[in-house]
Amino acid sequence: MAKNDDVLTRSRARVGRVLREKWRLDHLVGVGGTGAVYAARHRAGKRVAVKIMHLELVPNEAARARFLREAYLANCVNHPGAMSVLDDDVDDDGCAFLVTELLEGETVARRWARSDHVLGQREVIWIADKLLDVLIVAHAAGVVHRDIKPDNLFLMSDGGFKVLDFGLARLQQARSTTLKGITIGTPAYMSPEHAMGRWNEVDGRADLWSVGATMFTLLSGRHVHQGATHVQQLAAAMCDPAPSLAAVAGHVPPGLVAVVDRALSFDQRDRWADARAMQQALRRAYMAIDGAPSPRGIPKLYDDDESIGLAPTEVASRGPFKPAQPSPAHAVGDGSYDTLTSSSQQREPKIRHGHGRLLAQAYINRGVSRQSEGNHHGAIEDYSAALELMADSEIAYYNRGTARQMLGDVKGAVLDYTKAISRNPRLGDAYYNRALLYLCSGDRGAAARDCDNALRLYREGNNAHGVGKTIRLQAGIGLEADATPTGE
Repeated sequence: MAKNDDVLTRSRARVGRVLREKWRLDHLVGVGGTGAVYAARHRAGKRVAVKIMHLELVPNEAARARFLREAYLANCVNHPGAMSVLDDDVDDDGCAFLVTELLEGETVARRWARSDHVLGQREVIWIADKLLDVLIVAHAAGVVHRDIKPDNLFLMSDGGFKVLDFGLARLQQARSTTLKGITIGTPAYMSPEHAMGRWNEVDGRADLWSVGATMFTLLSGRHVHQGATHVQQLAAAMCDPAPSLAAVAGHVPPGLVAVVDRALSFDQRDRWADARAMQQALRRAYMAIDGAPSPRGIPKLYDDDESIGLAPTEVASRGPFKPAQPSPAHAVGDGSYDTLTSSSQQREPKIRHGHGRLLAQAYINRGVSRQSEGNHHGAIEDYSAALELMADSEIAYYNRGTARQMLGDVKGAVLDYTKAISRNPRLGDAYYNRALLYLCSGDRGAAARDCDNALRLYREGNNAHGVGKTIRLQAGIGLEADATPTGE
């Protein structure tokens, strides 16, 4: 929190400065992960937006290169729907900055949030049609965006449309610019090959998957893959086929469902061949709905006093939408925590005072309740209290691991899963979850061993779901165990 406060304070302090004796920063519009965005004015009077890289990222050459690459790649896309960069330079403190158009309006993410997280079919088709228009030109120029999502789509108050933030984009012939083993982008809108880090396979069809994911979310009010954390969504993107739009949004007509479902095919060879083919199919679906060959437009999106929004999309979505959160486990059955608590109580060690044991179980039960409500910090406190009373409780360790995983505490979650396994080496879910965390940490060998152990336990327990998800994880990322599986 202190670090974020420092960034915000420093960003606000820049207001009023003049960059390179020509760009005056008038006011701060937003602060994001890589930089701060300002409404600014050129010394000749032209109003613009300026995006300045955070000072902390200056020593990171790769981050700086991606930041500056946005200017080149955005201007490679010669289309009025692509955000143009007017200038780039470096400030006196070493922070790179970009000068772009200043746009009036709002992001699609904000529009979606203001509409109770569901947009109408005609509006979604209009947005997708305009987006595909830009991608047709971008892909023809060899530019793959790699971060298509509602936050990066901008609806202008004059009826125009812009695709924002080419900071993660790349030219297809320049594949070596992406660091090996690093996954960048937004998991909720990431194609399987992108999530797996298979950069040689990330082409225009990965962008089309993201278009499909964007349409899926705007029409249904939920993400393609559910998950409470970045790790969980990334794992689902790697391994799980997308559900049909029809399964979560029964009001959407079959023609439109078919367009989205094909875009979301797990195998990129099954998707639309290119953006133009998808756009043509989308227009046919629109004609079936509206009797017109292409979308005519969308209703007026803004009130007369709508404030000015700025294009660079670092500002987070303002809506309260949150993906569904998984429930913690209670007890051990077929290699996972899917059975009643009583089966575990028979295995847990007795302590001298029955009251203490009952109190520990009460802490665990309250932790489960808190976790189901999203209070993961409170749940961790309860599981920790249970462990003070009953130090060998595999359930408390496992559940505390799930809570820590939801909060992004990778090291703490791995430690808790390890302790749970040491107390009961037949916890298939603990092995599986730890494998996901090892993957995110880059330890593929450890992940492979945990996958093997999880698969063995799931098979022994006839847990078909566990077997399926583990096989998909292994196949999706090409894991092979480096050693014979152990129970450690």
